[in-house]
Amino acid sequence: MRATTFEPIELTAQQFLGLFEHRLTWRYMSLVFVILIAADPSGLAGRLPAGLFLLAWFAAFLLYLFLQAALIVALAAIRQVMPRPAVYWPLISLFSFAPTLLAVEAGISFFAGDVLRPLLLERMLYIAITVILFETIYMRFVLPRVLTPEPAELAEPAPRAQPQARRRSAAARTRTVPSVCCMWAASPSRSTRCS
Repeated sequence: MRATTFEPIELTAQQFLGLFEHRLTWRYMSLVFVILIAADPSGLAGRLPAGLFLLAWFAAFLLYLFLQAALIVALAAIRQVMPRPAVYWPLISLFSFAPTLLAVEAGISFFAGDVLRPLLLERMLYIAITVILFETIYMRFVLPRVLTPEPAELAEPAPRAQPQARRRSAAARTRTVPSVCCMWAASPSRSTRCS
Protein backbone atom coordinates (compact mmCIF):
# COMPACT_ATOMS: atom_id res chain seq x y z
CA MET A 1 0.00 0.00 0.00
CA ARG A 2 1.16 3.55 -0.61
CA ALA A 3 0.37 6.55 1.56
CA THR A 4 -0.83 9.88 0.24
CA THR A 5 2.81 10.96 0.04
CA PHE A 6 3.65 7.79 -1.99
CA GLU A 7 5.58 6.25 0.91
CA PRO A 8 5.12 2.49 1.23
CA ILE A 9 2.96 1.37 4.15
CA GLU A 10 3.32 -2.15 5.46
CA LEU A 11 0.00 -2.62 7.20
CA THR A 12 -1.93 -5.87 7.48
CA ALA A 13 -5.69 -5.99 7.92
CA GLN A 14 -5.17 -7.18 11.49
CA GLN A 15 -2.83 -4.26 12.21
CA PHE A 16 -5.31 -1.84 10.65
CA LEU A 17 -8.11 -3.10 12.87
CA GLY A 18 -5.70 -3.02 15.81
CA LEU A 19 -5.19 0.71 15.27
CA PHE A 20 -8.64 1.26 16.72
CA GLU A 21 -7.53 -0.30 20.01
CA HIS A 22 -4.80 2.26 20.55
CA ARG A 23 -5.48 5.25 22.79
CA LEU A 24 -3.55 7.65 20.55
CA THR A 25 -5.75 6.75 17.56
CA TRP A 26 -8.88 7.56 19.54
CA ARG A 27 -7.41 10.83 20.79
CA TYR A 28 -6.55 11.83 17.23
CA MET A 29 -9.98 10.83 15.91
CA SER A 30 -11.70 12.74 18.69
CA LEU A 31 -9.65 15.82 17.86
CA VAL A 32 -10.47 15.46 14.16
CA PHE A 33 -14.16 15.05 14.95
CA VAL A 34 -14.18 18.24 17.04
CA ILE A 35 -12.29 20.13 14.32
CA LEU A 36 -14.73 18.91 11.65
CA ILE A 37 -17.68 20.04 13.76
CA ALA A 38 -16.10 23.45 14.41
CA ALA A 39 -14.82 24.04 10.85
CA ASP A 40 -17.92 22.53 9.20
CA PRO A 41 -16.51 21.82 5.73
CA SER A 42 -19.97 20.56 4.76
CA GLY A 43 -21.59 23.94 5.35
CA LEU A 44 -24.51 22.32 7.21
CA ALA A 45 -24.15 24.05 10.59
CA GLY A 46 -26.50 26.93 9.82
CA ARG A 47 -29.00 24.89 7.82
CA LEU A 48 -29.71 21.98 10.18
CA PRO A 49 -30.86 21.79 13.77
CA ALA A 50 -27.87 21.25 16.08
CA GLY A 51 -28.91 17.71 17.02
CA LEU A 52 -29.31 16.61 13.40
CA PHE A 53 -26.05 18.33 12.47
CA LEU A 54 -24.11 16.44 15.18
CA LEU A 55 -25.87 13.18 14.35
CA ALA A 56 -25.05 13.57 10.65
CA TRP A 57 -21.35 14.15 11.37
CA PHE A 58 -21.19 11.28 13.86
CA ALA A 59 -22.93 8.90 11.45
CA ALA A 60 -20.66 10.00 8.60
CA PHE A 61 -17.56 9.53 10.75
CA LEU A 62 -18.56 6.02 11.83
CA LEU A 63 -19.75 4.95 8.38
CA TYR A 64 -16.52 6.19 6.79
CA LEU A 65 -14.38 4.24 9.29
CA PHE A 66 -16.54 1.14 8.86
CA LEU A 67 -16.28 1.26 5.06
CA GLN A 68 -12.56 1.84 5.25
CA ALA A 69 -12.11 -1.18 7.55
CA ALA A 70 -14.28 -3.31 5.26
CA LEU A 71 -12.22 -2.27 2.22
CA ILE A 72 -8.95 -3.05 4.00
CA VAL A 73 -10.22 -6.52 4.97
CA ALA A 74 -11.43 -7.11 1.39
CA LEU A 75 -8.11 -5.89 0.03
CA ALA A 76 -6.28 -8.29 2.37
CA ALA A 77 -8.37 -11.16 1.00
CA ILE A 78 -7.57 -10.12 -2.58
CA ARG A 79 -3.87 -9.86 -1.66
CA GLN A 80 -3.87 -13.57 -0.86
CA VAL A 81 -4.44 -14.22 -4.57
CA MET A 82 -2.82 -11.17 -6.22
CA PRO A 83 -0.01 -9.60 -4.18
CA ARG A 84 0.62 -6.77 -6.66
CA PRO A 85 0.25 -3.90 -7.55
CA ALA A 86 0.42 -1.55 -4.58
CA VAL A 87 -2.80 0.23 -3.70
CA TYR A 88 -2.73 3.99 -3.27
CA TRP A 89 -4.34 4.91 0.08
CA PRO A 90 -6.44 7.78 -1.31
CA LEU A 91 -8.24 5.21 -3.51
CA ILE A 92 -9.35 3.43 -0.35
CA SER A 93 -10.40 6.81 1.01
CA LEU A 94 -12.33 7.61 -2.18
CA PHE A 95 -14.16 4.28 -2.14
CA SER A 96 -15.04 4.90 1.52
CA PHE A 97 -15.84 8.58 1.09
CA ALA A 98 -18.21 8.45 -1.89
CA PRO A 99 -20.74 5.99 -0.38
CA THR A 100 -20.52 7.81 2.96
CA LEU A 101 -21.31 11.14 1.32
CA LEU A 102 -24.24 9.67 -0.62
CA ALA A 103 -25.65 7.92 2.47
CA VAL A 104 -25.35 11.02 4.65
CA GLU A 105 -26.90 13.21 1.97
CA ALA A 106 -29.80 10.74 1.63
CA GLY A 107 -30.23 10.64 5.41
CA ILE A 108 -30.20 14.42 5.74
CA SER A 109 -32.67 14.76 2.86
CA PHE A 110 -34.95 12.24 4.55
CA PHE A 111 -34.89 14.05 7.90
CA ALA A 112 -34.59 17.69 6.78
CA GLY A 113 -36.31 17.67 3.40
CA ASP A 114 -35.12 18.02 -0.18
CA VAL A 115 -34.17 21.67 0.28
CA LEU A 116 -30.62 20.62 1.27
CA ARG A 117 -30.24 17.85 -1.29
CA PRO A 118 -27.45 19.22 -3.52
CA LEU A 119 -25.52 20.88 -0.70
CA LEU A 120 -23.08 18.08 0.16
CA LEU A 121 -22.40 17.14 -3.45
CA GLU A 122 -21.55 20.78 -4.23
CA ARG A 123 -19.01 20.82 -1.39
CA MET A 124 -17.67 17.34 -2.13
CA LEU A 125 -14.22 18.50 -3.28
CA TYR A 126 -13.72 20.66 -0.19
CA ILE A 127 -14.82 17.83 2.13
CA ALA A 128 -12.62 15.31 0.29
CA ILE A 129 -9.56 17.55 0.57
CA THR A 130 -10.24 17.95 4.29
CA VAL A 131 -10.52 14.17 4.75
CA ILE A 132 -7.30 13.49 2.81
CA LEU A 133 -5.49 16.17 4.81
CA PHE A 134 -6.48 14.57 8.13
CA GLU A 135 -5.56 11.10 6.85
CA THR A 136 -2.17 12.33 5.68
CA ILE A 137 -1.49 13.84 9.09
CA TYR A 138 -2.49 10.55 10.71
CA MET A 139 -0.31 8.47 8.39
CA ARG A 140 2.69 10.74 8.70
CA PHE A 141 2.70 11.53 12.42
CA VAL A 142 0.31 9.32 14.39
CA LEU A 143 0.58 5.93 12.64
CA PRO A 144 4.34 5.51 13.22
CA ARG A 145 3.84 6.13 16.94
CA VAL A 146 0.89 3.74 17.10
CA LEU A 147 2.77 0.96 15.28
CA THR A 148 5.86 1.32 17.48
CA PRO A 149 5.70 -1.30 20.21
CA GLU A 150 5.33 0.18 23.65
CA PRO A 151 8.21 -0.43 26.05
CA ALA A 152 7.59 -3.25 28.47
CA GLU A 153 6.42 -2.17 31.84
CA LEU A 154 9.40 -1.86 34.10
CA ALA A 155 9.30 -4.50 36.76
CA GLU A 156 9.53 -3.28 40.30
CA PRO A 157 13.11 -3.38 41.43
CA ALA A 158 13.99 -6.20 43.77
CA PRO A 159 14.10 -5.16 47.41
CA ARG A 160 17.57 -4.20 48.49
CA ALA A 161 19.32 -6.80 50.50
CA GLN A 162 20.38 -5.93 54.00
CA PRO A 163 24.00 -4.94 54.19
CA GLN A 164 26.01 -8.01 54.99
CA ALA A 165 29.30 -8.33 56.67
CA ARG A 166 32.19 -8.72 54.28
CA ARG A 167 35.09 -11.07 54.82
CA ARG A 168 38.55 -9.70 54.36
CA SER A 169 41.65 -11.75 54.32
CA ALA A 170 45.02 -10.39 55.30
CA ALA A 171 47.69 -12.99 55.10
CA ALA A 172 46.56 -15.98 57.14
CA ARG A 173 43.98 -14.12 59.19
CA THR A 174 40.37 -13.77 58.07
CA ARG A 175 38.27 -11.11 59.73
CA THR A 176 34.63 -10.12 59.35
CA VAL A 177 34.23 -6.44 58.61
CA PRO A 178 30.76 -4.86 58.93
CA SER A 179 29.61 -2.38 56.30
CA VAL A 180 31.22 0.86 57.21
CA CYS A 181 30.53 4.28 55.83
CA CYS A 182 32.95 7.02 56.67
CA MET A 183 32.03 10.65 56.43
CA TRP A 184 34.74 13.19 56.67
CA ALA A 185 34.00 16.48 58.36
CA ALA A 186 35.98 19.65 57.81
CA SER A 187 39.29 17.96 58.45
CA PRO A 188 40.33 14.49 57.37
CA SER A 189 41.41 13.67 60.90
CA ARG A 190 37.82 13.29 62.09
CA SER A 191 35.69 10.46 60.81
CA THR A 192 32.27 9.17 61.74
CA ARG A 193 31.46 5.52 61.65
CA CYS A 194 28.08 4.59 60.14
CA SER A 195 26.52 1.19 59.80
